[in-house]
Amino acid sequence: MSNFLDAIKELEDSFDYLPANNSELQRTEQWYKDRLPCFSGSEMFKLMGCTRAAAKKKWDDPQKILSFGNTAIKYIYKVAQKRRTLIPDMDIYAKSMEHGKDNEALLNEQLLKDGIISSHKEHGFVKFQNMDYAGASPDGEVSHRDIQMAQESKSTTSWDGHYERMGQPFDYKHKDFWQVTAEMIALKMNKCLYVTAYPGVYEQYDYKVIELSKMHAFALIQRLKIANAAVEIFIQEYPAKYINECLELACAEYVTVEFS
Repeated sequence: MSNFLDAIKELEDSFDYLPANNSELQRTEQWYKDRLPCFSGSEMFKLMGCTRAAAKKKWDDPQKILSFGNTAIKYIYKVAQKRRTLIPDMDIYAKSMEHGKDNEALLNEQLLKDGIISSHKEHGFVKFQNMDYAGASPDGEVSHRDIQMAQESKSTTSWDGHYERMGQPFDYKHKDFWQVTAEMIALKMNKCLYVTAYPGVYEQYDYKVIELSKMHAFALIQRLKIANAAVEIFIQEYPAKYINECLELACAEYVTVEFS
């Protein structure tokens, strides 16, 4: 773990990349440590990438569960190497994240002021129940119209970014679908308040309540089980086997579970 902590310390010393009003539970040393060896919410969409042959199948089809495209394989490799070496990607510290996090903190205050939410509870990295290798970092747990739900807020810098989030259906093809699904699983909730601010501001925004799709939650959990099995084989056999070979073995060992 020393390589990981040294990397964080060096970056913290070289520039102040953490916004002053950012969540005290996220982008901290502990948050990075918790998240490092895991499949995490913001990148779950990569894990769900499948081959062209399976693209039109539904996510309750076992054939699609076992179909991993190049994007998914690269992500599994990334998690495997981070877990094996405890060395993080350097791009996770990009200063470009600062604007979004600053604005999202102000956006939360605006939501409280406008009465959209009546309470807000911060969370760090929340692991899935009985799956210590996967989790998510929701922007909060809120009360909206007296219903407790997860929260995911997005700050945009252009109307193109706003379109990607609010201008099209929130289905499995949506930019943030798998992230939001992971956050609801992590918090054991079936709803999420999804908020997107207008470009460059926090006082104006759109929001919608997203309902958890049980079929897609099931698919995500099954994929995580297979992917984690591949990671464990890779680490055990390293450097004898490539990640795609490990994934093939994990798929062969997977006991198909039908969605019901």
